[in-house]
Amino acid sequence: MRKQSLGKNNISISQSNLLLTWSTPVERLLSYIRVGIVHPKVFQGLRGHPKDPLFPIDLVFSDPRVAYFDIWCQLMIRAIIAIRTPYLLNDLLQLDDPLNSGLSGQLVAFEANLEGDVKYPDQWEIHPLTTTNLYLSGNGTTFTSTLNLKTHYIYSVTASASLSGGRSYGLLILRTIDSVKENGERIVKFSCSPLMIGCGGGALLNIP
Repeated sequence: MRKQSLGKNNISISQSNLLLTWSTPVERLLSYIRVGIVHPKVFQGLRGHPKDPLFPIDLVFSDPRVAYFDIWCQLMIRAIIAIRTPYLLNDLLQLDDPLNSGLSGQLVAFEANLEGDVKYPDQWEIHPLTTTNLYLSGNGTTFTSTLNLKTHYIYSVTASASLSGGRSYGLLILRTIDSVKENGERIVKFSCSPLMIGCGGGALLNIP
C-alpha cells in the first residue's frame, strides 16, 4: 500500500496493491500474448461488432468463449493497474479541498452505486451513446459523476440492467473536479472517462 499526499489536503490517499493472483485461464491467455498472439483461437468463430471487429457480439452464456472473453477483459485491467496503481474513490471522500486536489488525469478504482437508463447492446445503432450516474457517499460527502458509455461495449442485457441500477466496480480516469456544493452534505461532481466496469461479485477489482 502506497501513500501520497495531495496538495493542500491534509490527508494521504492510498494507492492500493490490488489482488493479482493468477488463474489457469489467465496464464494460458498470457502465454498467447508473450508470443504475439493478441486474438487467440478461442475467440475465433465469434462475429465481431462492425465498429470493433475484436469485440464479439454473438455471445450466449452457454458458450464457453464468453468466460474467456470475460477473462480477456480482466487481462486489460491487469495491464492497466500494472503500469499505474489506482487511487481508491473511497479515499477521495476524505479530501479537505477536492477542487485543489491535483487529481486530474489520475487513475481511480471504484466500488460505487450506479443509476441510469443504459441501453441494451443491440440498440447501439439507435443509441450509440448511453449514460448512467455514479455516486458514492461517506464522511458527509458524496462523489458523483455521469458516465458516458458506448452502447456497443455493453457486455450483455444483464450488464445493461446492472449498469442502470446496482453496485458496480471498475476503473476510470478522473478528468476534472467540476463543482463542490455544501448543502448539509458536500456534493462533489467530477468528470471522468470510464475504462472498465464490472458487475459481478467479489471485492473491489478482486480478479479471479
